[in-house]
Amino acid sequence: MITLDTLALVCWLGRQKALSQAAHDAIDRELDGGEILISAISALEIAEFVKAGSLGLSMDARSWLSTFLKLDGVRLVPVDSEIAFRAATLPPVLTSHQRLIVATARTHGGALVTSDAKVRASTYVETIW
Repeated sequence: MITLDTLALVCWLGRQKALSQAAHDAIDRELDGGEILISAISALEIAEFVKAGSLGLSMDARSWLSTFLKLDGVRLVPVDSEIAFRAATLPPVLTSHQRLIVATARTHGGALVTSDAKVRASTYVETIW
């Protein structure tokens, strides 16, 4: 099981070269009988990116994410109280979005696919990049 942060999700679905080989390999392994988790906060971030014009999609953000979630082994994880309280224990050097995504990976017990240097340099969660 792995959790993708928002940028990893966008890079993967956009088939962008910015996604590392290790990240590609981890995603491919999970698509072959594992599970890929996406924090619900990523839906907010994607909608914000589209609204700000920093992400162009061929359809609206809701439809884009719904299409992705139809893949076998991909699951959107809501931000429940356990994840929220765990996120609150993480240092404020990370944004609220980052803390919720890290807390999702920690709560569900899998590595986090992220290019974020702050998260990768931390010891809060195992990362892949």
